[in-house]
Formats: sequence, structure tokens, C-alpha cells
Amino acid sequence: MPIESATYVNDLTPANPLGSDPAGQGDDHLRLLKSVLLATLPNMGQVFGQVRQLDTAQTISATWNRGTVVCTNSATATVVLTLPNSASITTGWSQDIFSATCFTVLTPQAGGSINGNATFTLPPNTAGRVFVQTGGIWRANMANIGQGTAVFGSVSVSGAAVLSGAVTMAGTVGMSNGASISGTLSVNGGLAVSGSVQFNGPITAILGQANITGIVNATGGTVRFPSTQIPSASANDLDDYEEGTWTPTVTCAVPGNLAITYATRNGFYTKIGRVVQIQMHIATSAFTHTTANNEIYVTGLPFTPSASTAGHLFYDGLAITMGTTFGHLTAFINGGNPVIFYLLCHCNSGNGALLSMSTNHASGVNHQARSDVTYIV
Repeated sequence: MPIESATYVNDLTPANPLGSDPAGQGDDHLRLLKSVLLATLPNMGQVFGQVRQLDTAQTISATWNRGTVVCTNSATATVVLTLPNSASITTGWSQDIFSATCFTVLTPQAGGSINGNATFTLPPNTAGRVFVQTGGIWRANMANIGQGTAVFGSVSVSGAAVLSGAVTMAGTVGMSNGASISGTLSVNGGLAVSGSVQFNGPITAILGQANITGIVNATGGTVRFPSTQIPSASANDLDDYEEGTWTPTVTCAVPGNLAITYATRNGFYTKIGRVVQIQMHIATSAFTHTTANNEIYVTGLPFTPSASTAGHLFYDGLAITMGTTFGHLTAFINGGNPVIFYLLCHCNSGNGALLSMSTNHASGVNHQARSDVTYIV
């Protein structure tokens, strides 16, 4: 019988060819099958893709497109795949790569970069997609096969996003609506947040500037500064916070044989930026001297003051009468000197005089001092 006529797969007659048809028509039937397959699936390679296994160092062809998947499955420690020259890439070009049992290292030609780096590594059991942005700049993302860690270039989230694994964002990140992040978030570029973002895990590193136009509402947790202050020149930056204890020690300009046993000896401080607020409480159970002389003071301040200031002082045990001549006691800090002096102010002149160990502090009499001072470093 004559060869049937068909353009697409559904035009074919399943019963043909008949067993009684001439054997010489077999080649005609084969050509018909090829014709209808090509007409029905003209872009099969681009739509459904093709898989290429590359287990040795090789350059990816610029003629491959987003329908091509590259797999590495070698036991080799590293497979280096070189990306094509970006000048030969057409708009929309991308490449999917699966790293099964070995590390796959991507490197661009012509001095380009991937997410700002010279190379991009896919550990075993991860998948990634690379695409060219402009001028030799490649972007790549990575995720565990199935779930887990993801690495992105520039990301813009305009709706709600839920990220349940560890996420590293190497480009600029913009979030304009609700986002919930329950894994670790590492942002190496700028982070701009104009909507609500909930972080259920730690934000490990923001190496760029985080621009937040909404409210930062801390309902729990802490804000931690580095142990060593990194000063900022901006008048609007809070660059340090610290709180702790210090050990106040009573001495004088000529300590001689001064001997003190403390019943109470407490010192606390809080530092916010350049401002330091200290508290002190000292009580002695033994206080003796015969050769100690000149002004008495307390050492051990946690930070050296940059300017002179005065604060509150309560003192019990002084050999002095307060009245019309002497008005009040003051804890005095002299700029550049990390100690607290005991200062006695005169009522009439308003001037102050430093208290003397030999004159104002009798040997064998216990003493008690409480003070709080705020100063600038």
C-alpha cells in the first residue's frame, strides 16, 4: 500500500506498515518518522536539554545553552571547568552544573570574575547555575542537591521569601516585603531592607553597609560590639559599648608605709561610645601609716580620661570639720590621668584643695568612700 502522509506524531497511523507491505518501503517509513519527530519537537535539545559528563579539566562551549546540563561524577579531587569568553555569549545564556563526588572549580576566560572572585567552587553533592551579567562579570548560585546551603549573586525579593538553609549573598540584596530566614545569612554586599524581615538564625557577616529604612525592633537578643573598639569619625555612629568591673586601689603621692586592708572593694563601669560612667565603693578594716603624705587618690580606672571632670563623693573617716570654711567633697578626675582624686571645696572662694594623707586621714581609723563619676575618653 502507499506510504501514509503525516506532518506530526498524531498524524501517524499506529497499524502501519502492514505485514504485507513491500520490504523495500522500510526506508520510506523511517524517513517519515524522522520528519514528524523533527516537526513535533523542533527545539527538543533546548527545551528538554542534554547532559554532558565532564570529569576532566575542560572549557565549556559557548554554543551550549540553558538546556545543557554538565555533570561531574569522577572520584578526582578537583575538576576545573573554564567558562567561555563572555564576548561570545548571547543574551540569556546560562549553564547548569552538578558536582556529584568531586569538587568542581569554575573559572572564567579573559580575566573575568564570578561573583567578584577569580573562581567559584561547587563541593560534592551540590548544583549551581552560572550566567554572564556584563563585561566579563559572571554570576553563580549554588545549592545542595535536594536542599541546604545556597549562594546567590545580586538578589531582589519583592514578595515574601522563606529561606530555611544557610544562605550566602555575595551581591546587593534588596528586601521590600516580608522575608523569613531561619538559617544562617551571610551578606557580603549591601543589604537594603525596606519591609519586614525576620531572622531566626544568626547573621554571620555583613561586610558591606546595611541600609534599613524601617524600624529595627529588637524584641530579644543583644547587640554585640567587638572587644577592641573600632572608632568611627562620624558624629552619628555608635561604635562601642562595654560594661564590666574595675578594682579601686587607695594610695597617695608619697605612699611611704601606707597599709590598707579592704572589707569592701567594688568598682563597676559602663562605656557607651566615648562616655564612661563609673561607680566605686571602698570600706577598710585596717588603715595605718606614719610616713605617707600628700594628696590621696584612687587608681584603677578602666579607661584614661581625655578631659577633667568631677563627680559625687561620699567619704567617712576624714579628720576635718565641714562648715563655713569647707563646703563639700568631690571626686575629681584630671584629664590624661587615670585616677580619682579626693577634692575638698572651700565654701567662700569656690576653689578646691586636694586632701592630704597625713593631714586629713588619721592612721588607725577605718575609712569608707562611695563615688560615681561620668567622664569622656
